Amino acid sequence: MLRKAALHRQARILHLFVTLPVGGAENLLLSIVRRLDHGRFASVVCCIGKRGAIGDQLAAMDVPLMEFRLMNKGGFDRRVVPALVELIRRQRIDLVHSHLYHANLYGRLAARKAGIPAVVSIHNTYG
Repeated sequence: MLRKAALHRQARILHLFVTLPVGGAENLLLSIVRRLDHGRFASVVCCIGKRGAIGDQLAAMDVPLMEFRLMNKGGFDRRVVPALVELIRRQRIDLVHSHLYHANLYGRLAARKAGIPAVVSIHNTYG
């Protein structure tokens, strides 16, 4: 459930990805951000790594976009969760919506630490 304060203002959603190249999950993010009721919801997008082409499109749409440029190759980066918690608090985020494995891991940990709900989306290809 969203915080009570969010019921009287736009609920702020943090959409979390590791990177934003052109891909299915990333295009879904574009659709979500475009189609949300902007009177009720405000989107903030965060890339743990580099933002990529979809990130450029979001920035051109004036969507707030944070680019951490963190993450060790192939391992858990201890800097990510504290950075996300600080972002959640500073931006007054009400809900974290993460996509894909690493973002889901970091997003869930940060949301829990910040005391807000999280939605994790798992995307996969078959065939």
